[in-house]
Amino acid sequence: MGYRERIRSFGFQEGHITYLQNGVPYTSLHNQIVNTESKCSDIVGQRSEDHALEIIHHRQSCDPLVGTLEGYWGTVFSDYPPDCFPRTANPLYLPLPNAPNSRVLATEALARSNPSRPVVDTPVFLAEMRELPDLFRIAGKTLLKKGANAYLSWNYGWKPLLSDLSNYLDFQAQVAKREDELKRLYSNGGLKRRVTLDKAFVHKIDPNFWIQSQGAIVTGTASTTSKREIWATCRWLPDIGSVPNTDMTRHQLARNLVFGLQKPGLKTAWDALPWSWLIDWGTTVGDFLAANRNSVGAHHVGNINVMTRTVTRTEFSRTGGPAWLSGGNGFAEIETKSRAVETGPSLETNLTFLSNWQMSILGAIGISRMRGRL
Repeated sequence: MGYRERIRSFGFQEGHITYLQNGVPYTSLHNQIVNTESKCSDIVGQRSEDHALEIIHHRQSCDPLVGTLEGYWGTVFSDYPPDCFPRTANPLYLPLPNAPNSRVLATEALARSNPSRPVVDTPVFLAEMRELPDLFRIAGKTLLKKGANAYLSWNYGWKPLLSDLSNYLDFQAQVAKREDELKRLYSNGGLKRRVTLDKAFVHKIDPNFWIQSQGAIVTGTASTTSKREIWATCRWLPDIGSVPNTDMTRHQLARNLVFGLQKPGLKTAWDALPWSWLIDWGTTVGDFLAANRNSVGAHHVGNINVMTRTVTRTEFSRTGGPAWLSGGNGFAEIETKSRAVETGPSLETNLTFLSNWQMSILGAIGISRMRGRL
């Protein structure tokens, strides 16, 4: 078993800038770009199909610069790829939000695909109902504190309450979906799930971009987009002796699972703790407990494959330059695909930066806790 790296490239564009003195060439510049270059890094000698790999594709294409400037000091562009196109595609870099590591993502994937997961954890819902009177009362002596308490009341009171009530009203559809999962779980091959874990997107426009600076000044707009998607695949099999023997039994099991009434366990107790949600922001404790919840009698088998696809693409559109020179439009793109392989859930710290929503929650808590300052 060893590491290998394969590289291939095909398609190219090349051209020249020739400088003339009194109609006679005296120097020239050459540029060549590769249209497609791909690199694959993986492991050989491993029998299992599950192994880490990374594939990178560089793609670019352009309208070459063509034209002649007449005069004593002349310039001739002959199919010249603009200078903003290097040999290897180099779209303008845009940073995406940090993503958790593959161990954190694998744990989340198992938690969200576990056939034992509830849609509404009824014991937790009932425990939180004792706080319902507080949802009708906003504490605080100042407008700022009232606003902070109202924000927290919505995010940790009304919003989850309304979501749970909506799921209760939609219980027939939720139960039907879980019955379908159970049928697949008890079929040959078990329950195979694909879980989307993260999506990120950023976009930027540079309206004053220099496409070409040698021989002639060509300006334009550079529009750059970066996007990322992360997903995971995993498989579940039933424990021995856990298969329901009738359709009625399976329906009852699906209903109990959806509403968290089938052997609630540690995850339910954890969610009922007042500050467990804050700990879950920085660790995988909640997802670890959810991944190991076994109300239905099932276990995951094989590896969890965590896949990431990131694409950054810059499109160059010419907006200025001499009339005697044509060309200058084009694009450059880099696409990265990777697969990480994990064996199971793990207890990890997740030290990615807090989102804007999480920061706003912490700020509201801080405001609501102030004493004698407002």
